[in-house]
Amino acid sequence: MTYVLIDTNMLMQQAQGTDVIGLIRTQRPELIACVLEGTLYELEKLATGSSKTARNALLAHKIAQQHLKILSQSIHYVDDALIAYAREHKSIILTRDRQLQKRARQENIAVLTLAANSKLHVVA
Repeated sequence: MTYVLIDTNMLMQQAQGTDVIGLIRTQRPELIACVLEGTLYELEKLATGSSKTARNALLAHKIAQQHLKILSQSIHYVDDALIAYAREHKSIILTRDRQLQKRARQENIAVLTLAANSKLHVVA
């Protein structure tokens, strides 16, 4: 089975009401939805305070801990960690971050994103 590494922005999307995890399980059931520890740490940093973003980050963190496989990675900068883990383990990255998508494509790493019609699609 192949891992799909979910980036922070997609977990925030989940907290805002888009069932990203459910879409993975229904549209791409062959994939195992995962999150890196660094992504969880990034959500923890965003969760400080009382803003809407902070509340969404806290919810995204809880959802990730309850529903995703958590993977360890020693690199602290999340984008670098996602690239390194995906390269080493032949995983897919799920993100809307265009810079991360570009970096992943340059490394020949598969990238999924969420289209406006709530369909997961491969970034070419």
